Amino acid sequence: MEELRACISTTITENPQWGQRVPKQFLILEMMFAALVEEGTTIISLEDAELMNTQIGVKPLSTTKLGLFLGVQNICGKMTYIDDPKLRNYIVIDPTCLIDVLKSIVTSVPIIASLRQGRLTKSDLSNIWSSNKFSNFLKHKKIFPAAFGSL
Repeated sequence: MEELRACISTTITENPQWGQRVPKQFLILEMMFAALVEEGTTIISLEDAELMNTQIGVKPLSTTKLGLFLGVQNICGKMTYIDDPKLRNYIVIDPTCLIDVLKSIVTSVPIIASLRQGRLTKSDLSNIWSSNKFSNFLKHKKIFPAAFGSL
């Protein structure tokens, strides 16, 4: 047990962010987002994040600081936030869902008859995601094509 404790302590203190001061609002929002992920939420709107920011129980972050928070979380890989005109209104709070989206496309490509020149149409995506296995992506079908087109 002592060896495990020492290993964890070493790993944590070697983190480049260790010891940096972080606004408490960052920590509270991070925990709120984590709770949403545990409930099964994968994507929220920027408006939802702004609303959550006002409900954290302490002074809310300014719009600039909220943007900084989202950028830091994106860099750390805890969520995906792309400050692009087509995407800035959406925050992927569970980045593993993007892997699942790509997996749904890759595993379905051989059965798509309309695949031409290596491009998928929005109707192809709707067909892929209409199966029970991937139907949870249909509610975000406007977001994902924009996200992958911007990467």
